[in-house]
Amino acid sequence: MTVAKTTNGGTSWSRYHLTTTSGFCYALAVDPTTSSIVYAGGQGGLYKTTSGGSSWSKITGSISGTVYDIAIDPGNHDLVYVAAGGGVYKSTDGGSSWNNLGLSSATAVVIDPNDPEVIYAGTSSGVYKSTSGGGNWVQMNEGLTEKDVTALDIDPGDYLFCGTDGASMFRWSLSGPEVSSRGSSWVTFRWVTPVRDRVEVTYQLKRAGWVELLLYDVSGRRLVRLDSGYRGPGLYRVNYPGRLAPGVYFLRFNHPLGSRIGKLVVMR
Repeated sequence: MTVAKTTNGGTSWSRYHLTTTSGFCYALAVDPTTSSIVYAGGQGGLYKTTSGGSSWSKITGSISGTVYDIAIDPGNHDLVYVAAGGGVYKSTDGGSSWNNLGLSSATAVVIDPNDPEVIYAGTSSGVYKSTSGGGNWVQMNEGLTEKDVTALDIDPGDYLFCGTDGASMFRWSLSGPEVSSRGSSWVTFRWVTPVRDRVEVTYQLKRAGWVELLLYDVSGRRLVRLDSGYRGPGLYRVNYPGRLAPGVYFLRFNHPLGSRIGKLVVMR
């Protein structure tokens, strides 16, 4: 595995052989505050230099699989994330040690510079978001027709961009509607808010039982029963049969084990 460096705009290059065996280098990340610190990852693992490439140390540690992407926190250069075959990994000490944050077959990782606790990861099964520095993940595949992600990048505050294998590029607005969710040990249900027209609710039922999904206006008046009946474990999708006037509404999901309530905003 080899990397190359130029100091004259590409007129000439210096090559650094990081491994004695062949293998592709898929990822490079330069420390945004100290340019002499560089991370390189690929089929040969993960390497780091603190001397601008003069010498390299292997810091793969507990990282499993090929390294496909590296992200360094712009405000804390000791905080590093890696996307690899074995999942997403995090280091808080500049690569001396690594923690596996879960997921699998990770190919891309991005830190939101406006909030370093917000992390996006691309995998062979789609895109995931964490708002706790990788402590937990929520899948965000709405509109993603091809889930084999190859690249992610971010325009802070505006868009998240996603490249995939076989279906071109996608983007999500970071300033538009959010996917809200309410969950428990027996159900997780999600909806987009605010919306302008179509209202769609999905729920992942973990325990079988008689369910009921109700929609209320802001005064507490029940408008419609969106779904009801005995349901086994699985994923269900429910749409409101019509258009709602702009305003604030509430969703209530009932199950023998309890109820969950969520707020829905409809805009003009």
